[in-house]
Amino acid sequence: MNTVPVAILGGSGFGGGELLRLLLAHPGVRVTQVVSRHHAGKPVAAAHPHLLGMCDLGFTPELDIEGLVSEGRSVLFSALPNGQSAVALEQALARASQLVSSPARKGSASDSSWPEGLTVVDLSGDLRLSDPAMHARAYPDTPAFPGLRARACYGLPEFGRGALRSAGLISNPGCFATALQLALAPLVANGLRGFVSADGATGSSGSGAVASQTAHHPIRHSGYRAYKLAGHQHVPEVLQQFGDASPRLSFAAHSAPMVRGIFVTVHAPRESFTGELPGPEEVRAHYSGEPFIRLRGDSPTVLDVAGTNFCDLHISRHTDRVVMCAALDNLGKGMAGQAVQNMNLSLGLAETTGLWHAAPRPI
Repeated sequence: MNTVPVAILGGSGFGGGELLRLLLAHPGVRVTQVVSRHHAGKPVAAAHPHLLGMCDLGFTPELDIEGLVSEGRSVLFSALPNGQSAVALEQALARASQLVSSPARKGSASDSSWPEGLTVVDLSGDLRLSDPAMHARAYPDTPAFPGLRARACYGLPEFGRGALRSAGLISNPGCFATALQLALAPLVANGLRGFVSADGATGSSGSGAVASQTAHHPIRHSGYRAYKLAGHQHVPEVLQQFGDASPRLSFAAHSAPMVRGIFVTVHAPRESFTGELPGPEEVRAHYSGEPFIRLRGDSPTVLDVAGTNFCDLHISRHTDRVVMCAALDNLGKGMAGQAVQNMNLSLGLAETTGLWHAAPRPI
């Protein structure tokens, strides 16, 4: 099997490390470049000791975009922070467009400047929101990136895999946004239009590899708190996804004493539905054939999705309300795993390639 070359921008963080863990075992690709200015010249295992012996590459200070696209079919992931990611992508694509010109691809470029055969997957929040005004409210400290935003395809496969198959630029969803959308979709499909509340808990790895006052383990390990109560940046992704059918969502994010995981609980009262309350049958039908959606008979747990690309759901139907729970790994289905799933679609591979494995238990 011919393998596709892959490069990673921002390869030293938790997202980059998880991408490497998945891609190094992927049968369809080979990692050729891992970029990190901070770790330039050091071996990959210096930042990711769990990958010792798995990768003989060293970190490079700059991306060799010319070398990447010269091989024809290629993939570029960016795991850089919000505000930095799209800047780096704009610079790399500007260099590539000077050397490579091809007819526009559906879902990617609107002219002939997009490098032929290149798929870009951005893991940051820079391009997730199609409306520049909405982006400015959700990410006020980052630029607008109008050129890339016009080309970006939102990368939640369960909602739009057709467009992803032909996309040149994929914007990977946020972790809370993924859990919320997957939990809400069967409810919206069955008439949820009114008020709905949701609580979500996340692990400390979602705050990145650099310790902070809120993510540092001695501070966090025995604590539990809410944050960004004035508005979480992932909520606009949910509203964008459902459009005119979007319910009125109140969401509270919480910092939980765990490393990996997202757990969301949605509370939808009967008066918010236009018809009968949905139950397990409707959820099962809605996600029929989806390889990474599992319906549980009781509450899911982050233990069962850690290190995987699965999202586990449970719905509890009462006389006056519906309660839906969703669990996923913020670094898996909420980040790097979903990015690989999107890459698989773009490359014409089975979505499960390199991702079909269970969580280790216990962990």
